[in-house]
Amino acid sequence: MQNSNNTITGKDFIIKSSVLSAGVCLACAFPTLLIGCSNKKHSGTLENNYTSQKQKLLQKITYLEKYTKVLFLVILMVINGNLTAQNPTDNLVTELQKTLDRIQQEVNFPGITCAVILPDDCIIKLASGYSDSDKNIKMKNTHRMFSGSTGKTFVAAVLLQLVEEDKLSLNDKVSKYLGENGWYKKIPNSADLTINMLAHHTGGLPRYILNEKFNTDVLADVNKIWTPEERLSYIFDMEPIHPAGNGWYYSDTDYILLGMIIEKVCGNTLYSEVQNRFIKPLNLNTIEPAISRNPSGLAQGHSGENPYINAPVKVVKNGKYFINPQFEWCGGGFIGSSPDLAKWAKLFFSGSIFNDESKVKLYSTVDFETGKESEYGYGIATIISETTLGKKIGHTGLMMGYLTELAYYPKYDFAIAIQINQDDFQGEKKNLGEYSLKFAEIVSKQLNNIKSR
Repeated sequence: MQNSNNTITGKDFIIKSSVLSAGVCLACAFPTLLIGCSNKKHSGTLENNYTSQKQKLLQKITYLEKYTKVLFLVILMVINGNLTAQNPTDNLVTELQKTLDRIQQEVNFPGITCAVILPDDCIIKLASGYSDSDKNIKMKNTHRMFSGSTGKTFVAAVLLQLVEEDKLSLNDKVSKYLGENGWYKKIPNSADLTINMLAHHTGGLPRYILNEKFNTDVLADVNKIWTPEERLSYIFDMEPIHPAGNGWYYSDTDYILLGMIIEKVCGNTLYSEVQNRFIKPLNLNTIEPAISRNPSGLAQGHSGENPYINAPVKVVKNGKYFINPQFEWCGGGFIGSSPDLAKWAKLFFSGSIFNDESKVKLYSTVDFETGKESEYGYGIATIISETTLGKKIGHTGLMMGYLTELAYYPKYDFAIAIQINQDDFQGEKKNLGEYSLKFAEIVSKQLNNIKSR
């Protein structure tokens, strides 16, 4: 059905009708025929001349008979379905839902949600499987999941807007903002790091989350509220992965430092900046900071083997996530639903919230091995790759129990968000990006069909 917000969640049939005017007041036809409608807009005047009154009466009866017949035919046509006009996206919704159901059953995901935002900003919302199979709770497109590293896009968005506001430069040394802290020199490559290196993951910093001691500590105190310095302490005095600017290594640590710089420059929390700049004005109502163990609408997550934290098979117990997700902060740090994530994906990856100079920076990709400029690779919180549909711009995210994929296809100007309440992709399962491409191919085919009409 399509509502006033351009949202489609199922079959959408539109019946268009016209206002039929017979020169009489159809709301009060019989009084009008006798003495004229009491409504001043429609009222007639009683004629003293009987002949004139009779002629007017006969004329009104003729009109009424004529349009009563028309109205009766219209009703019959509606009943028989002859006046039903199918929405151009109806076939698309049906095909996407069938594909989603088939994938969920074949791969045996507990549950999956998918949202597509089309070029006209119409949103298709889909869901399949279960939010919680033990409790027989079906997955809905309104269910929320932790979105993992896709949250880096919000950090990057604030960063690029600060550049536009001349409050910092990507070429600035990190030490300009954080060097006064006593712990800063313990950061690998601390003297050479720039903001641009952090944004592109070319600084050579280890991942704090992979430190075994962190794994132990985060499970020892599941309610702990982590400070940025505490997160960074797990990489103090470690050897860098590679020299600053001479290689590429994906590290959440980079974005922890970016968050600290943003808060220093703004004099405000990173989360407040994201809320005020994007979430509130763009009405991304289901997206919020991941700072609570029991957020509303959270789907049950399922965890398997992953290189991060040793999570239980089911990550939500008695309504609570097994640890405080607040530890993630700028490495991810958000929870949301697929529809709002799809909206954000289109806005961010299309660059529509930035000026032209920032778009160039956003898409300035580096090679995944050398860290040098490349046509494809990692931009600023963007992964740009070539597909059968042309360029794909997106990002993925993993949070124990959940997987998220955001993708934007500039050739067709649509975005897709997919979330699965399972993080184990072992065995024969494809990566989430391959499933995303399946949906994208269906969408692009339909858009081509619509254009050819």
